[in-house]
Amino acid sequence: MITRAILEILDFRSNSLVIANNELDLSLETVYKYVEETLSKVKQNANGRNGKFKEDNKVMPLFDAYKNKELDFVHFTSKVTKDLINILENQDDKKSLDIMFVEYHEGEEPYLGIIFLENKDAIMHYVEQKDGKISNLIIKNFAILPTSSVNFSTYALINLNNYSVFSQEKTREINKEPHKILEEYLNTTYSLSNNETYRIIKNVINTVAMHNDISPTLAITKAKSFLASKGEIKELPCEDIAEHVFDSTLAKEEFTASMHNKALFNNISLDHNYLMKKTLTHKIKTDTGIEIIFLSECFDNEEHLEFINEPDGTISIRLKNIGKIINR
Repeated sequence: MITRAILEILDFRSNSLVIANNELDLSLETVYKYVEETLSKVKQNANGRNGKFKEDNKVMPLFDAYKNKELDFVHFTSKVTKDLINILENQDDKKSLDIMFVEYHEGEEPYLGIIFLENKDAIMHYVEQKDGKISNLIIKNFAILPTSSVNFSTYALINLNNYSVFSQEKTREINKEPHKILEEYLNTTYSLSNNETYRIIKNVINTVAMHNDISPTLAITKAKSFLASKGEIKELPCEDIAEHVFDSTLAKEEFTASMHNKALFNNISLDHNYLMKKTLTHKIKTDTGIEIIFLSECFDNEEHLEFINEPDGTISIRLKNIGKIINR
């Protein structure tokens, strides 16, 4: 449930930095819907990482004061915005943005969302009246808010009870050096995102398969079938994936060693919605131009699909028990 929201304007193009004295009016349907849809989009972002405040966190007293109601929402967000402005003003390329703060609850847990709304350029109409005459003009507006359907690149959702954080951030350059400004300000540490974890698994499988003269496509298909069967993964040992994907002992050992090197050994975690999106179906394309899309669970079911390694080194794919073919 969303309880409060406020918008701060950081228009570096015109040097117009406007810190609000009032909250957004959530009783207005347009306002509430935008805030709600933006927050929902952020929560579902597969690039988001789970983290927490460091023990020596310097901003924690400020967040404690807000949580304990020693500082109200407007004054708290004003202070955080001013802190962020002091950092953002040092960017090599100062692009305009708005910062939206959202106070909300999930059950009994209180949260604070900090979402950067990168301003977009857009062509718009403009009505000008001069010397008693009206002109309809086409102009460029440099401060358009992003729609709630876009993927937001910088945000932090903070649990105010335990200071766990779900966030993502694009890098910005200060003195030609990359910085993650919000992450550095909040002073947080992070685990890998769903996307980062899944990408590492696929890349390691691909590399190990090529080293051991195994078809990378078939190996990755096996992995997707196995992951899809799990539903949700919490602290899965990498050996479980190796055992299901590879028959060769050398390949299993190489995969396990590579995953250990990447600090993913017995702590692989992927949430349910992400797994269903990534692993429910699998698409392969042959060098003969044929594309096949099938449910990952069919890979291990030879009643429907069979991959055959031919003596000449080629691969045949046999589709079985087809009752009807539909032309699309």
